[in-house]
Amino acid sequence: MNNMKKILSQMTWESVSQKRNLIFGFLTVMIVCYHFCEDTLRLKGFPLILKPLGMYGNCGVDIFLLLSGMGLYYSFSKNSNILEFYKKRFVRVLVPYLMLALPYLIWKDFFVSFQPKEFFLDWFLITAFQQSNRQCWFVAAILIFYLLYPFIHKLINDKGKNTVIIVGIVMILTIVLYYTANSVYQTVEVALTRFPVFIMGSYLGTLSKQKASISKQAMWHLFLILPIAGVIKVVLYVLSRKFGIELPFIDRFWLGYIGWAILFFATVFFIMVEGSTKIQRFFLFFGAISLEIYIAHVQVRRMFFYYVHSQSIFVDILGYVLCIVPLGILMAVAVSRLYRKITEKKTEMVRS
Repeated sequence: MNNMKKILSQMTWESVSQKRNLIFGFLTVMIVCYHFCEDTLRLKGFPLILKPLGMYGNCGVDIFLLLSGMGLYYSFSKNSNILEFYKKRFVRVLVPYLMLALPYLIWKDFFVSFQPKEFFLDWFLITAFQQSNRQCWFVAAILIFYLLYPFIHKLINDKGKNTVIIVGIVMILTIVLYYTANSVYQTVEVALTRFPVFIMGSYLGTLSKQKASISKQAMWHLFLILPIAGVIKVVLYVLSRKFGIELPFIDRFWLGYIGWAILFFATVFFIMVEGSTKIQRFFLFFGAISLEIYIAHVQVRRMFFYYVHSQSIFVDILGYVLCIVPLGILMAVAVSRLYRKITEKKTEMVRS
């Protein structure tokens, strides 16, 4: 207990940045577990203790974006050359994506159904936000956020006022789209409703870089997020069931809100286990290839369930343990190593 008090009293927003790669690893594992729960939630024998993860575990993506925004603040503060920023970020995302997506899209657009024209639209992410083809929506979204980031960076360099204004504008735009152009909302909501948490992550970068302490008020808020979020969820449920009022955009924003609590507790956890090299290595391994694992995992998962129409949780567990998870990891490791070799050779060529 005393150790916990000491950790909390010494924590700053920089603590989040220091544990960033470990948290990326934790989130990667969390999202894979969420997908398993999502696939098996309604099957007989599903453990009820995992139900919250199956319902709300996709907030892991929101935390990914929050941490990405924070990392971009550091990166752009060191080198504000926009062209170099775009080149570095786009290459880091696009090269692994193009390699990992290729076999899946060949299978999807040439073998499942012969659509050669769709192949190029899919591969270059033009169809990434279509309901039927959202395996890599995250890649398309993060590239758009990267494109906008230099402008965001200029606006958030203050005491938080501009951040609140930008987040408010995005939220209002989301609500307006939902009620006035619902078809557009349905297409972009998966990214648009997560843009606020990315912006807030960028502002978190300013606090982290300044080594700002976490105030007692902020600490209490972080501790109370989960119960507050529970109340919000009950209100949304009552509005839906009793009055027929659906507010899906609030549900999306709500997941981002929960993400702050998970980020905080994950940071505390990794501070507490600093002496455990096994835990550190485990999560650092996944954190180093988090993007590659995400892309590989969603594609292997889609292919597996295309062929296996199971109504047994036992079969799905075997599928994840023997196929989906190990194959996704193998693909991610292979592409990560290939990407590293390509960048190393390119660096050597530039030096010579």
